[in-house]
Amino acid sequence: MSYCPVAGIDVSKRFSDMCILSPDNKIFAQEKIYHDETSINRANALLQKAERLFFSKPVIVMESTSHYHLILFQFFSEHGYDVIVVNPLQSNSMKDFSIRKRKTDRVNAFKLAMMYQTKTLRPSQIPQTATRALRQLCRHRAELLNDVSSYKNRLTALLDQTFPGYDKVFSDVGGVTSCAVLVRFPTPTILLVEEESELVEVIAAASKAGYSFAKKKAGLLISAAQKAQTLGIHSCADETLIVCTIQMLRTLSESVLQIETAIDNLLAQIKEMRNNVSLLQSIPGVGSHSAALLLGEIGDISLFKKPKQLAAYFGL
Repeated sequence: MSYCPVAGIDVSKRFSDMCILSPDNKIFAQEKIYHDETSINRANALLQKAERLFFSKPVIVMESTSHYHLILFQFFSEHGYDVIVVNPLQSNSMKDFSIRKRKTDRVNAFKLAMMYQTKTLRPSQIPQTATRALRQLCRHRAELLNDVSSYKNRLTALLDQTFPGYDKVFSDVGGVTSCAVLVRFPTPTILLVEEESELVEVIAAASKAGYSFAKKKAGLLISAAQKAQTLGIHSCADETLIVCTIQMLRTLSESVLQIETAIDNLLAQIKEMRNNVSLLQSIPGVGSHSAALLLGEIGDISLFKKPKQLAAYFGL
């Protein structure tokens, strides 16, 4: 039993149920919290009343329910409460409290509070705000990478029509060197009317692989461009579409780098996060960014006592 009051909050989309327990596990108050300023302030008044009566600020325990818990988490954190956010699948002990079963609102709020009182919960060593930030950054990075892949596919489709054989010269059509070539020579016709020396110079500068490499690639491109004059499907829109697609690719790639820098900076600030990432990287095939993504979803590996608990978290 703890020596402070505890409030369990069962979160749902439209409203949440709060149950405040006294230090001796008796129900002190129950309140339905609608997610508006008036209702949240009323809940805060009850918490303050418990603090005055029991001479200790209540600890708040709430479920991680999509994004719906974030408003309450931010409000109570900013008002000085110790807020613990748990996932319903975080531990087998939650199963004992029936948290994994169908919600029963006030009953679940009581059980959440009891989980803290009976020491079932272990506090995370990583701040909730940091976990949320890492999760947001990693999810946004994943979305951007999907966009990069989508625009590379668009570029490939355009080149298959206008410049057949181009992908045999540059297998990664969205790569740095390929994009540098296409921005300067977006169609076979433009490439063929320019001096070969200009093409070699662009390839050498972008690839940093030397003159011999650039000369060889230029020769292959010229040969492919000559064949494309006959085999390709040409349109007055080709140049614009290819250049615009590459501009989007470059913007997206730059955004990915910015997100990755932000992730690295966040990890550098919090030792526990770095340790968790290092632990995840010990798994074969898990790199630094995959480890960060996993950590953002898990929150804190130390909260899982057994491998089965982690598997349950991911629904395995």
